[in-house]
Order: sequence, then C-alpha cells, then structure tokens
Amino acid sequence: MKPKYLFLIILLIFGISSNVYAVSYWVIQKNTQRLLHIQKDADKVTIVESYTVIDSQADYAVNPKDNTCWVTSAFQGQVRRYGKAEPIVVSSFGAPMSLALDAERQIMWVADGALNKIVKMRLDDGTLEKHVQLSTPSRSIASRADGGLWIATKYGLIVLNSDGEVIKEFERKAKYLSSGPGKNSVWLVNPVDNNIMHLDGDGNILAEGKLKTLSGLIATKDGGCVLLGREVVFQLDADGDLIGTMQGLDHPSRIVYQPEDESVWILHSRDSQLVQLPMKTGQKPLTVIAGLGRGNLRVEPAEKIQWISEAIEPESQQPETPEEEKPLEKIKVPEKIEPEKKDTTKPEVVPEKKDAIKPETEPEKKDTTKPKVEPEKKESAVKPEKQELKEMPKPTVVPAPTTSTLLSEPPKFKDGGVMLARLHEGLSSTRLKNVPQALGRRYVWNFEGATFTLLLGLSVEVYNSYTNRGRAEWVEMLAEGVHAAKPIAEEFKKLAKKHNWNAEQIANFVLSFVQCLPYTVDDVSTGIDEFPRFSIETLVAGGGDCEDTTILAGSIFLVLGYDIVCLNPKGHLALGIEGKFPGSYYKHNGKRYHYSETTGTGWEIGNLPEVYRGVSVTIYEIPKKLTK
Repeated sequence: MKPKYLFLIILLIFGISSNVYAVSYWVIQKNTQRLLHIQKDADKVTIVESYTVIDSQADYAVNPKDNTCWVTSAFQGQVRRYGKAEPIVVSSFGAPMSLALDAERQIMWVADGALNKIVKMRLDDGTLEKHVQLSTPSRSIASRADGGLWIATKYGLIVLNSDGEVIKEFERKAKYLSSGPGKNSVWLVNPVDNNIMHLDGDGNILAEGKLKTLSGLIATKDGGCVLLGREVVFQLDADGDLIGTMQGLDHPSRIVYQPEDESVWILHSRDSQLVQLPMKTGQKPLTVIAGLGRGNLRVEPAEKIQWISEAIEPESQQPETPEEEKPLEKIKVPEKIEPEKKDTTKPEVVPEKKDAIKPETEPEKKDTTKPKVEPEKKESAVKPEKQELKEMPKPTVVPAPTTSTLLSEPPKFKDGGVMLARLHEGLSSTRLKNVPQALGRRYVWNFEGATFTLLLGLSVEVYNSYTNRGRAEWVEMLAEGVHAAKPIAEEFKKLAKKHNWNAEQIANFVLSFVQCLPYTVDDVSTGIDEFPRFSIETLVAGGGDCEDTTILAGSIFLVLGYDIVCLNPKGHLALGIEGKFPGSYYKHNGKRYHYSETTGTGWEIGNLPEVYRGVSVTIYEIPKKLTK
C-alpha cells in the first residue's frame, strides 16, 4: 500500500480533527446556578451540556471511568448523576453535603449532614450498600486507597475501613479534607487556627504548617496539595515545601480538579473564569477559560495572573506575597504520633416517594440495609453540655434605635416572601419544585432524637427585592424579618402545642433548626462579615454566618412572643433570650437574658462556648416594629 493512502486511512480512523486531543471538564457556575460540562480542544472551548442546579454551593465529584458528574443537593436531599442520557437520582438523604469518590472500586461515599450519616453507594446504579451512623455531622470526607474513608467532624477525625467500620479516631479537628488519587494519606486544615497537616494512612504527621485566610484545599496526585488563600493560590509538595504561588487572581472561590487529564483549575473573577495551574515546570502563559458567566466560552492568555515558581524564579524577582497570606515556616514534628481516641401561585408539590435510586419517572428501589451504629466518641472536651445557672459579667448596652427608615416603612410584602410552609415530623421525601415565581427549599434536622423536615416555597420576586436593598443595623433587620418568620413560627407553634413543649423546649427547637441549616457555619468562633443577610436571604442560601442565623432565629423568636436581645462578644453575634432557664445569662433591666448560640450544632439555651466565657459582651436592644 502506498504511504499516502496509509496516511489517509489513519486520518479516517483517528479523525482529521484534533478532537482526539479534546478533554472535557465539569464546573458549577455559582452566579447562574448551572452545572457546565465543557469540552476543550486546543484553543477551542464549547459547552457540551448545561444543567440547572438548585444548590450553588453543592459538592460534586467526577467519575473518570465514564466522565459523569455526581452532584449533591442539600435542599432536595438528593445526589444526582449527570452526563448520561438516563440520569440517576438517589433521594434517600436528609441533606447530603460532601462526596468522596473511589474510582478504582466504583463506589461513592456520601456525608449526610442532617441525619449524621455516612452512606456508601455504588456508582453503576446508585444502590446504597452501607449506612454508618455518627454522633455528630461530618464536615468533610476523603476517600482512601484501601477502600476506606477519612471523616472530619468538629470533634475530630474518624477513619472507616472499606466495610464502613470505625478503625481509628483522632482528636484532631479539620474543616477541609482532601486525599490524592490512589493515596491513603490525607491533607487537612484546622478551622480555628488554619493549621495545615499532611497525615499518612495511620494518622502520623508528614508535614505541618499554617496559612491565614484559607478557604480551600485539594490534594494532588503526586502527594502534594493546592491551597486557596484570599487572593493567592499556593502549591505544596508532599513534604509541605512550597512549589509555587499563583497571584493576581480576582476573588478566587474554588479549586477544581479535573480527573480526565489530572489538571487543577482555579475558579475566579466572580466565577466567570477558570485558570489552570501549570502542569509542568516553566509552563507559560497560563491557560484561562473565560466567559463562563454568559456562555461565550473562549481560551485566552492570562494577562494579570502570574505563576511564581520556587524552582525557576530568583527570589529577588518575585512579587511580594501579602503578609497575611504567606505560609509560615514548617513545624518540626516527632517521627510518630500515636492516635488518640476520641407565578404568584404556590410552588408545585411533588408527591412523596420512597427511597429513590433511578430517575424520578421510574419506581424507586428500597434500601434494605440496616444502619450500622457505632459507639459514640469521647467528646467531653468540646461537646456542649448543660451548664449551671450563672450570671456573666455586666454587659455594655446599646439602646434600640428610636427611628428606623427600614421599620417605619409599610411592609411591601406582608408574607415576607414565604409563600408556603409545611413542617413534617420524620424524614419526608416530599419536595417542592422550583418554578419561575418560587424557589423550593427543604430543611432536615434532628431534635431530641427525632427528625423533622420543613418545606418552604420562597418568592423569587421578594428575594430579588431584598438582595437589592441596602444593609441596615442587625437589630433593625431582625425586627423587620418577622414577616418572613411568621409562617415558620406558626408551624412551630402547632408542633409545640401537639407535644406540650414548655418555653425552654420550644427555644431549643428553634435553635436546633437554624443551627442545622445546610450552610450554617459549624464553628461558634466564626466572625462577623460586612454583609448581613435578611431572613429571606438566609432561607434561600440555606444558612450563613453568625449574624445571618441570629437575625433569622431572632425574627422567629419575636413572632413566638419571646423577649430577646442581641449579644455581641467581640467579633461574634448570638441571641439573649429572657426567661427562667438553666445556664449562662446576662442581667439587663432586672431580667435574665440567657446566651443562645445560633451557629454550630447541639448548643442549647444557656450554653456559653468556652471561647466567650469571661469575655466582655455588648447587648443590643431590639426595636419595636413601627408599622403593622
């Protein structure tokens, strides 16, 4: 055969186009709340598929075997598979928050933050194989090469084997966990002091250091990791040594690992651009995929973004890294550390189904496996406990504002944007569909050993109206939030009357609700940001920081008739609830206002976290609503 004909045959077999070199990526674009499946072929980028996702803060994992993408929906209690003609929908969860994919065994671990469970699931058909009951919600999970799982809770680390049995526990706190492909080791970050650790499979420290303002972590195949700071990205090797930094980013929000070509990307510029970390030393210029927000995707060189490699750039030529984002010197550690145990119409309602595995149009399979209950860990060092009645130091008082533009205006929306509210005892699989006029939200939480489900239909018009409003003082936003809180409080009243709850039980029930919103921060030392949310915004977002949950909880307590104040230890916000309750309280106007935490989980009325004991507190009085 002549060479030129052989060449033509090869072109026909492998394709004249360069598509043989094309790779496909998955990414969630938060601003548009869409899951994008994009294909990159040299300098050409196209959208292969685009899906609307309910939850912009969803976790997702890509299966390298078939390049499908699994996505959590905490609001719908579901995990979905995208990328095939027939999606798989697993609807057996309260609020799935985190995923860990084991590509070799083709299984997925799912952390259910509402039901305090870890679930093992097959990737081929979504069958649930194991349930592991925890005593506290998991923050993050990471798979192990031996088929097991790393679990981070606010009390420490747990290691499961491939059968879902607890084999190790460590009193080592972590917020972010990540393990590289085919690794037993794990990288973790402590939420309090941003201490970074690389642990081997037995929990021994391989490397340790610190980084301020850390907001993301992902392990890499070579055993190292990528860390996301406020404006700078750091890449470390397995020993914790700095490989390089990426600088000049605009509001970086997420690190994205793409298993098809093992590349690492940074989502930034209000989630409109992806920037690739160099895959080899000296790679220039950096690759940028722009246009994610509007769908006009393109590849372009990075103009202001720089990759500064420790290996190839003389130190004198490197731009100065902001002081607050410089990694601190690594800490020497012992060779081995033994682990310690420890329409203005209402939204459409979808009828209840049993535990769903296949697409919603097909009958769902029942999961017949029984949950495996593990003994509770030692948690005495940090677990909230009933506290004795104790008066705290005299607080400073800020009187309620005498005038308020926000509170003097007639309410534009009398229902506050809550078009529908239904409270169910137990885990309800009923879901509210999103429609153009309303967003469906589903919240699941536990209280006194029982599970509860709250379904809300939230007005898009009202939500958009509030997001465009200027921010006001905390106490004004709290008092104004009674309109959105009223339908929720009415449902809570019915339940309390049914069970004959007293004032303390009702208060603890309200606190348990806001503490267990899917995206409420679980660290009671969380700080206050500069953009507090109105109650309707917090309900749509599914949680927030301490001021957001305090505003929402306070609004509900006002409707229920409680006398409350805002308590402001420096850098934090909580509620003070008046009454004859146990625990810590502050005296004001001859009344006892008991400290009430709205972040974390398990904090009851009167439980004062250790970090705020003996700390000076400012009381903010709540203004009265000036119009009805």
